[in-house]
Amino acid sequence: MRDYNRLIPELAEWDSGQGIDAESWVTMICNFQMTVAYTTVFWPEFVVVDDCVFLEDYAREFYETMRNKGTSRRDMEQMLNHQHIADIHSYGDPNATRERVVFIGNILKEIYECKLGQTFPDRVFSVEFVASGDDVSSYALHFCQV
Repeated sequence: MRDYNRLIPELAEWDSGQGIDAESWVTMICNFQMTVAYTTVFWPEFVVVDDCVFLEDYAREFYETMRNKGTSRRDMEQMLNHQHIADIHSYGDPNATRERVVFIGNILKEIYECKLGQTFPDRVFSVEFVASGDDVSSYALHFCQV
């Protein structure tokens, strides 16, 4: 079971210290524009280019450069489909603790596995979340076809 109270200490402060659950907190803090924007992170769109699968907003020029150098499909996909979890919000956000970044990275790994499998049932993907060392800004999710 997820311990949202540990990940969001502010929950305990609500309702004169009685606390609230994470879902109620979302209804009070978030708005529809934020929710729409978060779909780009939590249920992304993909494109197929020359049999490569990329996040919809992949760096086209970088792809062309790598392709012209003969970079393998797997290497191109891994490079262009990697996301640093701490970059979801502004760089240096003090709320990007190791515990939160790992939690979000693991959730995104599950989401990407699900979405890629649903979108491309005839392809096999490797989705990895790498979280090593003390610098949470380096913790990243990436995927490629296998």
